[in-house]
Parts: sequence; structure tokens; C-alpha cells
Amino acid sequence: MNTLKKYRKLPLKTLILIYAAIGFVVVLIIPFLIISGLLETIAEISPIGAEKIDFWYSVIVMFYLVFLFLTSYFFWRKAKEMERREKELKKKFIIDPDNPAFQAKMQKIEKQKKNYLAIIEPVFIIGLGIFVSFLMYFIMVPIYNILSSSSQ
Repeated sequence: MNTLKKYRKLPLKTLILIYAAIGFVVVLIIPFLIISGLLETIAEISPIGAEKIDFWYSVIVMFYLVFLFLTSYFFWRKAKEMERREKELKKKFIIDPDNPAFQAKMQKIEKQKKNYLAIIEPVFIIGLGIFVSFLMYFIMVPIYNILSSSSQ
């Protein structure tokens, strides 16, 4: 529980970089460890099936990388905007620290940060889950087609 609180204290930009890096590593590890050997094996049985898997893998990876870029860009812009507003408010806060309007605005920014921190993890996890689901579907369907055609 203590580590979870420390984890939630990380800046929003740091979390964006961590999740984007995890996504890129997953996309890079899968072709080198799984897809290359699978394609070689399937190419021996059915070259067309191997081409289909290779094509769909490329399409899925491109869509996932676009998803990673767009979500990272969105959250990065929001984090940058909140940092800018927070700096402006801190400058004003130094001049008049007892002003309740500044305190309310700072609390609003902190609440927005907490909301984005709560949203960012599920968004990246759902994106990764969708990526892996489509990947498995478009790998398994050609394999089943090859197996069913070779057994007849």
C-alpha cells in the first residue's frame, strides 16, 4: 500500500513515459521472440498463411503505435498545461497567499492531476489488451485455417 502511494506521487509526465516505454517494449519483444519463429514454421506449411499473419501483425502494430503516440501526446499536453497554470498560480500566490481564490484554483489543479493519474493507467492497459487480443485473433485464425485445410 505504501508503494502505491509513492507510485501515485510520480509526475504525470513520468507516468506517460513509463507506460509508453512499456508499450514499445511489448511491441518490440513480440516480433523477435514469437512472431519470427511462428512465421518460419507456418511458411513451411503455408506461405500464404504466413504472409497473412505478417500483414495483420504489421497493421496491428501500426495501429497500436499510433494509439500510443496519440494518447501519450494528449496526456503530455494536459500535463504541460497544468504545469503552466500551476506556475502562474504560484507566482500570484506568493504575492497574496491568503487569497482563497488562488487556493481554490490550486486545489482544482491538484484534483485534475489526480484524475489524470487515475485515468492514464486504465487507458494504456485497455489499449495494450486490445492490441494483444487482435494480435492473437489474427494469428490464430490463419493457423486454424491451415490446420483445417491440411487435415482434409
